[in-house]
Amino acid sequence: MCIRPPLNKVTTVPEDAIANAIFCWSYFHSRSSSQDAPFEKYTIKAIKNFLDKLETWLTHWRIAINVDKSQAIIFRKWGVIDPPFQLTLFDDNIQWVSVVKYLGLHIDSRLTFKKHIDYLAEKFWGRIHLAISLVGRRSPLSLENKVILYKQVLRPVITYASPIWGAAAATLMKKIQVIQKKILRVMTNAPWYVRNNVIHNDLHMEPISYYITKLSRNVFKSIKSHENPIIKAQTLFTYPHPKIKYAYSSTKWRNPLRPP
Repeated sequence: MCIRPPLNKVTTVPEDAIANAIFCWSYFHSRSSSQDAPFEKYTIKAIKNFLDKLETWLTHWRIAINVDKSQAIIFRKWGVIDPPFQLTLFDDNIQWVSVVKYLGLHIDSRLTFKKHIDYLAEKFWGRIHLAISLVGRRSPLSLENKVILYKQVLRPVITYASPIWGAAAATLMKKIQVIQKKILRVMTNAPWYVRNNVIHNDLHMEPISYYITKLSRNVFKSIKSHENPIIKAQTLFTYPHPKIKYAYSSTKWRNPLRPP
């Protein structure tokens, strides 16, 4: 269900394994409170009607939903995030949260993806702890095999869902690059005076931001050439904003996603 007055989104995400794909989208308009009122009332009514229909559908098909694991989140760039109303499913309240995990991606209410990047960093070093005997300084593996192991097994951990969070702040992207620098120094057993860019050049290893850009290009190209018009329209992600004169010029993509 999709209602499209512009800008801010409210999403209910049932995280039950059966209902992972059920989304309820609605949009708030970020204007004065007098102008917000009609949109808010319309949104509340639309979401509640959707949940009523969802209850009927689930009951008809005898599908059980764990409401305790269902969550609701508001996505908003500006302003105070305050849950405007209570949602219920089968007479149980749906919890409002500031961060929701969906398909392994931590999505926060500001869409900064800080929580997700912190999670990836922790998960990556956990994998390194298990694989240190293979990629460590004293590993009997050749450097070529270490690089292959890093590219095929370890790097996908810190780039999971990167086409989604690749527009994160530069400080967060730098954190991912620092992780790659550290592990490459461990793999090569490089002395302290060898610069990181020298290690990258010798291993023919591109910076993590370039790699994410390449992944994003491939994803957006595949979406744009998709036969389904709904999926194809997902590349239209930049919209005018009343507070920004030129919205596209201020987006956080450091490199163009489209092929040169």
